[in-house]
Amino acid sequence: MPITLIVDGKPRPFISIKTFREQYHLPAQFGVGSFQPKNWSGLGSIDSAASALIQLRDRVMGAVPTHLKPARLLSAADDISAVFLAALYEINPAVGLKPVEIDFAGAGFNDVLRAWVYALSLYSLKNDPSTVPDFRAVYMDWLNQSVRIASPVYEYAVGDQVWGVQVIVHAYGRMGLLVARDETHTDYVYDPALACPAEGFMATLLEHVCASIGAAAGIGADSL
Repeated sequence: MPITLIVDGKPRPFISIKTFREQYHLPAQFGVGSFQPKNWSGLGSIDSAASALIQLRDRVMGAVPTHLKPARLLSAADDISAVFLAALYEINPAVGLKPVEIDFAGAGFNDVLRAWVYALSLYSLKNDPSTVPDFRAVYMDWLNQSVRIASPVYEYAVGDQVWGVQVIVHAYGRMGLLVARDETHTDYVYDPALACPAEGFMATLLEHVCASIGAAAGIGADSL
């Protein structure tokens, strides 16, 4: 699904890799993997890890308190994040992440929860409709802050042109390409083939946890 991300300080609509290939008559091999291949050895599959991820979800959701005072929001976010990190280490035999990848996932999870409880705290202090927290906005702000362009520029010949191609990375890994077709035409191509396959799971888990935190703080579905 095409998305828009902040790249180089500006919103950039991404075109799907399928559409981009069709538009310029490119081979099926054209994509992130043809410029920066991924070593899949030692990694588990999302299918084989499904039951383990359900266990992780249940543990994390069970760690959300039923009632939270505003003063406890930040510490609760950290406590829930600690449960997430511990649970991820426990299920890792089924997932196959490296320790540094687990810690990175834990840090990202905590960053989103902290941003969310900050938004909740702001709303509880001001009780201003303009500050009503929106999970999607909080999540996308975090994701946008993680976007970067990998430094190598790869040359790719298309007819009599030579394109400059760079890989775009965000919190879930290699997710697309920046394609400079010439000095004035640059395309942003969405190709998540090598990104973390649990991205959707993580986004949904974070959304559910944040909704539960909001409900525990007395800011439920009616407010959000």
